[in-house]
Amino acid sequence: MKEQIEEILESEFLLEELMLKIIQEINEDDEPLDKRCRQLLLSYMEKPEMDNVLMSLCGWNLKSLIGMVLNENT
Repeated sequence: MKEQIEEILESEFLLEELMLKIIQEINEDDEPLDKRCRQLLLSYMEKPEMDNVLMSLCGWNLKSLIGMVLNENT
């Protein structure tokens, strides 16, 4: 896996293709949003370093995203 990651890191094209694939798979996942979010939060509780993944995907950490949702819905 490390070699594959290194190969992708060396190619702007492959970096873009991988990100497009991740976004596509997120958008096409047929699991209900509440279940997806529940799993995300449970995973975060086990491994708080997941913030790095969220920052890479959307530019925000979980604390900021939760704050936005709570502020928008109060």
